[in-house]
Amino acid sequence: MCYQKLLQCDFLSEEKKKEISYYLDRMTQNSIFTLSQFIFDNKLDRDLSKKLLTWLCTNNILKRGYAVRCPNCGHMIELIDDINNTKDTIFCVNCSQDVELTSEDIVIIYMLNSPPFVDGQWVETYFKTLEQLQPAVPKEDTLKELLDSGQANELFYSPSQQEYLELQRLYNDIFVADSTKEKGDTLEDLVRYLFNLCIHFKANSIKIGNNQIDCYSRNQLCVPGTNIEPSDYDIISECKNENKKPGITYLEKLHSILIQSNRKNGIIFSKKEAPSTYLSTARELYLQDKILIISIDGNDLDKISNHKYNFLECIARKQAEIILNAKSNLVNQGLYSA
Repeated sequence: MCYQKLLQCDFLSEEKKKEISYYLDRMTQNSIFTLSQFIFDNKLDRDLSKKLLTWLCTNNILKRGYAVRCPNCGHMIELIDDINNTKDTIFCVNCSQDVELTSEDIVIIYMLNSPPFVDGQWVETYFKTLEQLQPAVPKEDTLKELLDSGQANELFYSPSQQEYLELQRLYNDIFVADSTKEKGDTLEDLVRYLFNLCIHFKANSIKIGNNQIDCYSRNQLCVPGTNIEPSDYDIISECKNENKKPGITYLEKLHSILIQSNRKNGIIFSKKEAPSTYLSTARELYLQDKILIISIDGNDLDKISNHKYNFLECIARKQAEIILNAKSNLVNQGLYSA
């Protein structure tokens, strides 16, 4: 069953596809495993294993879940299927008290994508299966390790082949729309779709004061054990689908909107590349107010939509360019992949 789907995987050898298919076909609905176990069982290196597990989840062969472990006694307290539902505190029955959690207490697990949840809750047998993970789980299997490794973008943004086809359609619509309004709408549609593909964002157009916002992206993820407010990662985006470079006035206007709305991150999406003075102006605004406003243009959108560059990686790289005042190409230097 799995082998037919694995035939579509373009980075595994035929022999390895058969081995992974055999591995998965032997599993039952109660089978649960972690990254480290998958690496050990299949004799794969860490990077390839991460890439493969992401591919298997994206293609609905596997499902990713999150096991919440008590930091005091090691007891598995709760299982959740949505990373946005993690909490800072939880009641441990074994300890008979509320315990404070950190990202080290969230264990990332995988299972076959057959319904493991009933009305949002785990089937009882999964708790029994999870006992096999106790008392020791390697740190590399925790949410903290994933975040610290800088590879979280692959978890939070991983479109399926069908979603890539929709991205390509929306991208092509930008260049075939007739009226100015249609052109603007097509770019906004693409931007909202991109953000909604990210598992930690909810995005739509809204009105803030007297300003109509093309795309407001609300971050839903709260990482346990940090003092970071989820809203610190909200993003306000403006879309400029014109056949000319977006002027610096767009940057200044978005900066004003971010100040008024007490938000820190903005993006100007445009068909044409931003002017050469953009980075220096964005850098000045960052030093002044700690507000980051990046520019994503048609070339970036082409790479994201048609060449499968990671959207979140692109955002992170462009933000780093402003923060660092980078003069080197951070992709060519191997620091970012998009």
